[in-house]
Amino acid sequence: MEKENNVPEEKKEKIIKAAIEEFAKEGYKNASTNKIVEAASISKGILFHYFKSKKGLYIETIKYAVPLLYDEFFKIVDFSETDIFERIIKWNLVKFNLMEKYPYIFKLLTDAFLNTPKEVSKELTPILLEYQRFGYDAIFKNIDFSNLKEDVDVQNAIKIISWVFEGYANSYIKTHKNEKGEIVLEKDKIIEEMRVISNILKGGMYK
Repeated sequence: MEKENNVPEEKKEKIIKAAIEEFAKEGYKNASTNKIVEAASISKGILFHYFKSKKGLYIETIKYAVPLLYDEFFKIVDFSETDIFERIIKWNLVKFNLMEKYPYIFKLLTDAFLNTPKEVSKELTPILLEYQRFGYDAIFKNIDFSNLKEDVDVQNAIKIISWVFEGYANSYIKTHKNEKGEIVLEKDKIIEEMRVISNILKGGMYK
């Protein structure tokens, strides 16, 4: 949010939290600013004075939610695990706990990453790509690739691992939603399937 708007932090956070829940439940297109102002106990005039438009509010909501979640995540995850497949599984366990702690934020950001609304695509795409690249760089940081077969190039291995697990995650999200559009988190099933995928990839890549 631009500094000149000078929104009191307490009021800003109250509005943003109300917006997160509404955008998560209804999506950008169907979200109601009337419900947001009611939940935040403010007038619509105040909302649009601070955020100018529904589009502006959505963008600021994403800008608030992404770093909050990333900060929480990287306070917890362990970089001492140097096997990439074990790290992916362990980091996903952290992610599952955060999904349960912040369900609306995860729903909001899942929709933003996978189905960026056209109206905000120009503004949000660079922001989302920056955090996505940061996440990829972090998960491959300090990984021991010495156990790769001699004919397996490290960069190609990174690309393949990224594509496979990203594809799995996107497929799971699309096929495991309830009637409210919320992700149904079957943690044991996900970990089991990720271990199967890991073993297949290890078979092709590891000595």
